[in-house]
Amino acid sequence: TKFRIGSLTKGFTAVAILQLEENGLLSVGDQLQKYLPDYPHGDKIRIKHLLTHTSGIPNHTEFEDFNKERRVFEYTPIETVATFKNKPLEFDPGEKFQYSNSNYILLGVIIEQISKMSYAEYIKQNIFEPLDMDDSGFEHPETVIKNFAQGYCSKNDEIMKANFRDMSNAHASGALYSTTEDLYIYDR
Repeated sequence: TKFRIGSLTKGFTAVAILQLEENGLLSVGDQLQKYLPDYPHGDKIRIKHLLTHTSGIPNHTEFEDFNKERRVFEYTPIETVATFKNKPLEFDPGEKFQYSNSNYILLGVIIEQISKMSYAEYIKQNIFEPLDMDDSGFEHPETVIKNFAQGYCSKNDEIMKANFRDMSNAHASGALYSTTEDLYIYDR
């Protein structure tokens, strides 16, 4: 059975960033402005801040419009970045830890810029295929995934299907799916 792995996606994103660093294509010490020149405070925010949730960038999934509309519509990474790009920082980069999916959306954009391929394709070619993780992938809203688990929730003591979620705006912060067996391969 294939499951959405949600925020476990972030570990794959971090590995991709470290692969790019290992290949001399970036440094975790690089300023964000090197990849997104017009990003506010991009001279203060470094890749390492994004990786460690210490950037001060607010978490876009906590904005009021997220559950009301954005979670059900397809958003490109750049469209998702636009939802938080001009919000004020919640603290100075490096000052403290605060979990933020927005950090990993930005890391996904950086991966795509450097690799010249989609995040999904990069992860497939550089992690899933070399490890023979054949039952893992990126969830596209239009694709039927064989043996994909359906989510459920409880409402008024009744079990029902979970509300629809378009994973495109989760991107590099949560859009991967996998199996227990594939995750075991990855762990080893």
